[in-house]
Amino acid sequence: MKRISLLSVLFLAFTAITFTSCGDTEPVDPVLTPGDGSGGTPAAAVFKVDFGGNTYVATSTIATVGEGLISIGGIKGTNGEMVSIIVNANAEGTYNGDKVLLDYNPGNSEYSYSNFDFGTNEDTGSVKITKIDTTNKTISGTFEFVGFWGDDEANLPSVAFTNGVFENIPYTGGVATPDETFKATVDGTVHSYAGTDLAVAVADGNPSMISINAYGTDHRVVLSFPTTITAGTYTFAVGSSAVASARFFDAQDNSFSATSGTLTITSNANGWVAGTFSYPVTDAEGTTIHTVTAGTFNVEWDF
Repeated sequence: MKRISLLSVLFLAFTAITFTSCGDTEPVDPVLTPGDGSGGTPAAAVFKVDFGGNTYVATSTIATVGEGLISIGGIKGTNGEMVSIIVNANAEGTYNGDKVLLDYNPGNSEYSYSNFDFGTNEDTGSVKITKIDTTNKTISGTFEFVGFWGDDEANLPSVAFTNGVFENIPYTGGVATPDETFKATVDGTVHSYAGTDLAVAVADGNPSMISINAYGTDHRVVLSFPTTITAGTYTFAVGSSAVASARFFDAQDNSFSATSGTLTITSNANGWVAGTFSYPVTDAEGTTIHTVTAGTFNVEWDF
């Protein structure tokens, strides 16, 4: 049975906005013969990977970050030869399993080598996003995978793609998904946190807890509550009996736990939680030293 790579289908729209095929519709022999990759790629941007006894070096690149996905393509020439990466995330970290799709298309072919083995239904490979530079809008990292040819009737062997590197690849789009927001007024100043300034984690336990960390230049706002929390209003408190807790870290990384204030959950469904919050930060004598007000959020926690 012949199977077309799912990743290639996903990348059709991605590549269509970037370049136009030269129009050569001759069938492509899927023998892996990447060239030396000379010329074309700007010195500051690098995309390369070893396979078939050679090093594939892209002559142009494209990347997008947003909508909960990272998409990166290293293109060579004008006939559609490309190594493609899709990560189901939008933050720095190491991803594998069903979180990643990796693919090599030799160009002008309906089939490609992807990291999904249709025979065993197993994923291979991993992607490490080492840096998302939101100032210069570039992305860097490493990757590797074992590729399986999409047409299993061809009986082609799998191919190892190793030492994959992408550095300083310009990207378009925002890091946070359009629906993912976290805002608060800290000491009278409105802050909006996104991209690498916003981190959501889930800690296993009974119950499992969601932790939202919002990083400002001189502070950090932290909210914690169970994954099973339902719509309603909760008072921030400390101790094992507290349903919701909040902390505040100042510029010197001093930590303060909220002993008052409220968290209102408006929805918690389909892996997303939304709500509002506010709380004062007090010193040991109970004097208010910081205020966190007008807080709102809508973040994904089940990813």
